[in-house]
Amino acid sequence: MNYKVWKDNLTNQISYYKGNPIPSFIELNLGPTCNRRCDFCPRAHGWRDSGEYMSLESIRKLKEELLEIGFRGMICICGFGEPLQHPHVIEVINTLKCDQWIVELVTNGDFLTREIAETPDHVAISMYDGEHQIKKFTELLTGLSFSLRERWQTFETLTNRSGSVDYGGKIDVTRPCNYPLYYMFVNHNGNVYLCPQDWSKEHVFGNVFSHHLMDVWNSAMFNEYRNVLLNHRDIDPCKNCNTCGLVYGNQYQEVWRNHYDKS
Repeated sequence: MNYKVWKDNLTNQISYYKGNPIPSFIELNLGPTCNRRCDFCPRAHGWRDSGEYMSLESIRKLKEELLEIGFRGMICICGFGEPLQHPHVIEVINTLKCDQWIVELVTNGDFLTREIAETPDHVAISMYDGEHQIKKFTELLTGLSFSLRERWQTFETLTNRSGSVDYGGKIDVTRPCNYPLYYMFVNHNGNVYLCPQDWSKEHVFGNVFSHHLMDVWNSAMFNEYRNVLLNHRDIDPCKNCNTCGLVYGNQYQEVWRNHYDKS
């Protein structure tokens, strides 16, 4: 199934837990490392992360809570680094898999094997080296659910990672953003950031390893940002961000407005 179709379908299926809307997308950053230093990435300009790879114990905790709240969306294994550098990535994916949701692996493909590719529900490969990679990965992934992203020729669609790099178009602070309405980004240490665009790591909305994920999702700080971003992005770090923010999740806007009206 096409990735865009998945995203459109999943953001149409808004679920609730104890009367509160729940995220339809959970993105996990499995570790602090990446084997590449792409010019358009903050890592090439001095950005660093620290800490250990996400533990299997922590992943099991997350899965239990996702089952508890009736999660029906997508778990995207991607984040700020290369997920295949996690020493137990196959076990991680197998632990996360469940009939109730989709597990997608996003990778640069440098360490991808057929065994790894067969594990998630879908594999998305960001290709940075050129057209020759299409044949290589198509042959490797034949018979599996996969998508290939031709990143070597789509630099005009890149974003500035909330101001961390100088890429993309102009910043429009009057533009709303849907990310915090449907998306939860979890770093390898359990910290939850506003969205996958916020590479500043300065705004931590809670930690899902020490608290229930719904307590983090419904925290006062998260709700404050949602309320603002429903109307504009004139708030730090969003005022420095040029990502569109409205490609997916538009169905959540009315849901959250009504939710806050009733609160």
